[in-house]
Amino acid sequence: MTVNLTGRFPWCVVVSVERSGGRDPKGNPLPGSTHTVSDCLVTTQSTDEASRADLPDTSAWLYGPAGADFVPGDVVVVPATGLFPHGRFVVNGDVDVGPLGVRVQLRRV
Repeated sequence: MTVNLTGRFPWCVVVSVERSGGRDPKGNPLPGSTHTVSDCLVTTQSTDEASRADLPDTSAWLYGPAGADFVPGDVVVVPATGLFPHGRFVVNGDVDVGPLGVRVQLRRV
């Protein structure tokens, strides 16, 4: 039995997930795919402003419903709502999957 805990919060967002299609045997890029995941919560984990970049290196956690489709290397686009870090992030490492949902570490692209 799975339970959608994140869907109980009114400030959930719908994120867009862009997945690479990989490469063919000759090394040419294959078409990728895009899908959305609803009922997501995003929180800032840390920010490194010492890099002297226009955008600091930000890492965040995304909490999504059980069964949400994320894999390492996916690009996750979080909309600007004023509550969460927003913009383009890459899935950084393995996805933590459990019966109450998924936890995904993100790093700003």
